[in-house]
Amino acid sequence: MNEAGNVLILVLMVVFAILMAAIPGWIARRRNHSDATAITVCGRVSTVFWPLWLVVIVWAFTQNNPASTHVASGFPVQTRSKDGRPTVHTE
Repeated sequence: MNEAGNVLILVLMVVFAILMAAIPGWIARRRNHSDATAITVCGRVSTVFWPLWLVVIVWAFTQNNPASTHVASGFPVQTRSKDGRPTVHTE
């Protein structure tokens, strides 16, 4: 293989790694997960620690109830409804 072919393979591998790292965050945001930011960060870290990616992808698919986990602390929590509008839970 020539040098251009090696560069192309390297570029494709980098793009593949970036896309794989972004998938858990995309899934979490699409599912309106309360920990979407943490899942996104862990997905990016998983490019270095690749076994973490399996844990993060499972985490992104878990069910959650943001109102019950954060409102108990007494702080209002802002989430997004199915149509994308923000809603605030205070109770």
